[in-house]
Amino acid sequence: MRYFKTSGVMLGLLAGTTMAGSVNIAATLSDNSQFITNFQSAQATTNTVINKIDGVSSGSQMNFAGTDYGTGNAIFNVDVASTDGLNYFLGDVANLYGGSNSNWFDGGGASRPTDGTFVLAFGNTQTDTNSNEVVMNFNPGVTAFAFNYDDLEPATLTVTFRDSVTGILNVENIAANSAQGFISFVAAAGETIDSITLTQDSGTSYNDGFSFYDFQTIQVVPLPAPVLAGLGMLGGLGVARRLRRS
Repeated sequence: MRYFKTSGVMLGLLAGTTMAGSVNIAATLSDNSQFITNFQSAQATTNTVINKIDGVSSGSQMNFAGTDYGTGNAIFNVDVASTDGLNYFLGDVANLYGGSNSNWFDGGGASRPTDGTFVLAFGNTQTDTNSNEVVMNFNPGVTAFAFNYDDLEPATLTVTFRDSVTGILNVENIAANSAQGFISFVAAAGETIDSITLTQDSGTSYNDGFSFYDFQTIQVVPLPAPVLAGLGMLGGLGVARRLRRS
């Protein structure tokens, strides 16, 4: 199933191919409301918490270090690499060209995030960010992931979600001049997101300069023991199932 939330704004979206799971593309940066809804629906729970990027190691690895509730998506790393052997930037946006050359990454109205924000940037003629395709490999895989994209003008972005066993889970082609937005994906039951490939499509729109940030996932938070005990008692009355479905 495919979900879209536009917040009254028409998105520049080309036809995508949905293999499995649920995807949402919002026109507003960091609009994770549908992301949360999709995840809660897939997990049949309302007890969730957002887990955002915690740090960056060696300029090539994102670190997530949320509280481990024993239900996944808490502590994991994302290894970043270019597929064309060229360069990308991963780190504090304050260090992206010294924090002054913002004209390469300023597509949207609220484009350049504040210093202290971890940003992945690539796709222009600057030597440090001249790659046109970057892959994020998850260790271990996660069931949900989301992030902002920015400065899609005039280039086209293709986002490919993969499971190492199943293969391609979803492909989204985001049209040129979309400027900015927020994309999320929740894997179907029995699948995980093991990699995400970000591609600046070839042609005259090369070397535009993309940036990505506000990387996040969602965790299930177990119910407190007293609540579980109460549900157990309700189960004897045939009520628990109705509560879970509400």
